[in-house]
Amino acid sequence: MKAASLRTKILISLLSIVFFLGISLGLFGYYIVKKYIVGKAQEQIVYDLQTVRKTYQRQHENMKDIFSLLEPDFDLNFIKDKMGLDYIFVVNAEDLSSINSELAKESFHRKSAVSSSRIISEQELKEIGEELYSRALVSVKYTPKSRPDIQDFLKSAMSLEAARPFLDQRNEVTKIVYGGKIINNNLALIDEISDTVFKTDPHQSKGSGTVTIFLDGVRIATNVLDNKHQRAIGTVVSEVVYNAVVENSGEWLDRAFVVTDWYLTAYEPIVNLKGEVIGILYVGIPEKPFYDIGRNFFLILVLILAAASLTGILLSCLLSLAITKPVREVLRGTERLSYGDTDTVLKTDTSIKELNDLAASFNIMAGKLKVREESLEVSNEKLASLNKSYLDLIGFVAHELKGILASAILNVYSVKDGFLGLTNFKQRKALDSVAKNLDYLSQTVKTFSILAG
Repeated sequence: MKAASLRTKILISLLSIVFFLGISLGLFGYYIVKKYIVGKAQEQIVYDLQTVRKTYQRQHENMKDIFSLLEPDFDLNFIKDKMGLDYIFVVNAEDLSSINSELAKESFHRKSAVSSSRIISEQELKEIGEELYSRALVSVKYTPKSRPDIQDFLKSAMSLEAARPFLDQRNEVTKIVYGGKIINNNLALIDEISDTVFKTDPHQSKGSGTVTIFLDGVRIATNVLDNKHQRAIGTVVSEVVYNAVVENSGEWLDRAFVVTDWYLTAYEPIVNLKGEVIGILYVGIPEKPFYDIGRNFFLILVLILAAASLTGILLSCLLSLAITKPVREVLRGTERLSYGDTDTVLKTDTSIKELNDLAASFNIMAGKLKVREESLEVSNEKLASLNKSYLDLIGFVAHELKGILASAILNVYSVKDGFLGLTNFKQRKALDSVAKNLDYLSQTVKTFSILAG
């Protein structure tokens, strides 16, 4: 791999630091926006849903409590007007099978007041009154991401209903009173709930908090606005939310596309007296303001990083010029020194202390190498003279030993081989050892003679 220049290394290093800090700050900023801005807002939405649920349930409880206080001879129309009911009926116990209200039938069996949400069919609405049927009719509208639906009009209605039995002295039910409020197109009800949660005017803008009541997957009461700044009644919930809440009887606590925009939302099912899911309760706020905060934060961060990058490039150029020039001088000096030029001297007056110290150390090293080289030359001359004397001495000693060893070897072999008389076994063994050692010594003397001469 080709080595990079020092200038390139410095530039890459500084830009890498800027890049690393930028990524770190970006991730940290994303974490802050996601967890402490968007996350906290989503947590607040979940809390708001709890408030909406309690407010919605309070409507049931208030109706049930008032019905529980009714005297047997109460004025039907007075109670209807006083409670703002859309319908109220009294049914004798023997006629109970002829009515559609499961709350009235359940109140009969329990012998106590009950309240719940209920779906009223098109036929029952018409039986109550054509005016109520017309007021409850909802035109179904489709928006981006809404679930597909085959109906053009929602002709059934959701009702907040309560029922209460009247008992005789034998604790037998004599009659049932039941009544309720139609939620379809009931703007007063949804505004009351919205005011309780958000404490603001729900008509102000699309940026306000929103509340919706769905019948199945269709908005029947809402303060969500469409593109024409009209209440988005009749629009359909998205497929993913419908599946989670209605199909699976669960909650949806996440962002969702609501009519025209993305919202931070919370959805939960509305159930009837039997526990069946008949609708959805929703609360949400637009996510755009929160993501605008994040976008502005990242825009400022990008500008800071751009300025830091430009500053880093400029500083790296200036720094590389200040460092690489003296370093190149040191490099040229080391090259000359490698070729034996020990007289090389570097300048020590740069603007960087460390480089000055490096040049000074180089000069000291070059001076010491010169002194050592001169010392080695003198030592080599002395060693050559000593070596010659040593070899001369070896040559002289070898020459003198040759004659002596030759005479000794001749005599030993003469005795060993029996030329001077018979020898016993032990004598011959001793003479063999002496002959062997004399042969070794003779060979050593020959080697010394070769080295010496």
